[in-house]
Amino acid sequence: MRKKVLPDLANVAILIQIAALLAGCDKTNTTGSVDNDAVLAGNLVGKWKSGNDWKIQFNSDGTFADTIINRSFPDTTKVLFTEVFAGKYSIQNSVLSYYEYHHQRLPDSMEFGGSYEWLNNLEIQVNGDILSCTPVSILSPALANNVTLDGTWNELVWAHTHLGFPTPGVYDGWFRLTYTFNKDSLSYTQTFGYADSAGGITTKAGYTYTPPTLTLSSVFRYRVEFKNGKMYWYSPPPSSVLYRIR
Repeated sequence: MRKKVLPDLANVAILIQIAALLAGCDKTNTTGSVDNDAVLAGNLVGKWKSGNDWKIQFNSDGTFADTIINRSFPDTTKVLFTEVFAGKYSIQNSVLSYYEYHHQRLPDSMEFGGSYEWLNNLEIQVNGDILSCTPVSILSPALANNVTLDGTWNELVWAHTHLGFPTPGVYDGWFRLTYTFNKDSLSYTQTFGYADSAGGITTKAGYTYTPPTLTLSSVFRYRVEFKNGKMYWYSPPPSSVLYRIR
């Protein structure tokens, strides 16, 4: 599985930190790894799969279709529903990002209002017929050239949302996650809201930071790197890979 899900906006402070459901992949460089973005994009085009229940198709025009079969448990022979995300993708600094996508559940079923879900950024490598990937959140500093955790950082995500009462419906668009870290109090504030408007839901919690490890709310742990003028949060393993479909 490979998406973040927020079933209840009221609990967004906890849930938007859910460790990436898309399992991270081994990102160790090996012979034949492709680092150049243009070449990497060319090698990515095609169909990929992980097991029998997850397939992704990347097209040369920058569009994709991501399909996953959800099964019951413990009887995994029963298919509950199939999810399809379809939209656009881009690659920058070896990071695969999804945007302008729509979500479809087959067969159609009612989805809970107030839920938010999005596909994770992935730092990727293509080695022959193996696609390896690592979930990563990329945050931009409010002040240029900030290379410390302190201060304010923003992450933009394209999310598919199921709006609840009083205005039920569906919204697809950009959301902004803003984090402000205060090293003196070892606390941070987090705001989640629409990218094109001010405000949102803001909460406060504690954190610990022993470089390179950042722990939020005593639960969510990330490996932090500063590069390309931004801050990268890498989710921990387990690992998995996708294989090209010939």
